[in-house]
Amino acid sequence: MSDLHIRIIQDESEFKQIKPMWNELLKKTNDNNIFLTWEWVYTWWKYYDKSNQIHIITVYDGPELLSIFPTSLKIYNCLFFKIRVLENIGSTDTDHGGIISIGKKDKIYELILNYFNKLIFEKGYLIIFSHVFPNNDLFHMFKPNSTGSTSFKVLKTELTSSPYLLLPSDWESYARSLSKKKRKNLGWSIRAISKSHELRFENYDTSNNNISEVLNLFFNLHKQRWNDKNLTSRFYDDNIVNYYNELTNIFLNNGWMDVSILYVDDEAISIVWAFIYN
Repeated sequence: MSDLHIRIIQDESEFKQIKPMWNELLKKTNDNNIFLTWEWVYTWWKYYDKSNQIHIITVYDGPELLSIFPTSLKIYNCLFFKIRVLENIGSTDTDHGGIISIGKKDKIYELILNYFNKLIFEKGYLIIFSHVFPNNDLFHMFKPNSTGSTSFKVLKTELTSSPYLLLPSDWESYARSLSKKKRKNLGWSIRAISKSHELRFENYDTSNNNISEVLNLFFNLHKQRWNDKNLTSRFYDDNIVNYYNELTNIFLNNGWMDVSILYVDDEAISIVWAFIYN
């Protein structure tokens, strides 16, 4: 007999305790991406969201964990009113929000949607989720007729597109995919700069003693780029700088990080801060 029930995590100690089960469950899902790892969600909450109430929705079948939905409760001041909102953890700096679920998804979704109904109609909450992709589980949970719990209206807003390239395993294969003109211009550019300058490329994909120095280069290049456009870089904010420093070290230790630098005559002119995961 099914014993499907919701349990809400509401304090930091429980948030930390669920870490091993969290990532093991994530590995079994369709939406196994770095933005749903415990490390990403916890670190993001620690720097961006800690003043708000943790409200992580978990679903169990008896003792078995089947679903984790990382959310928090927030209060927004709007003129003379206070608006209470349930949001997914990771509403900025996150490319992919979602829910972690395996097994009895229809029943899990119905249970969670019924819980949302109570938050909306009994406690007056708004429910807002961002960075939801059309093909992920969170999106499917809200699709019409997916469950019987459709007594509230779902409003969708497309905020941005997310372009991407599927890259081959080596440079030669990628170069062959370019047009003849692009290959010619690229080769000419490399030869021209190499005649009078020394090019050097460095890669950091494991924990390194001087990673803080590398990140400072990254932050300074970002500031320089935005200053040239008469705009302010986000890395003037110490909280954001500390967040990126901590996240980089955690991900390097996990083998999930790739920081790459292009030098020209020992001057860093470009840095890529990227993830390697799944």
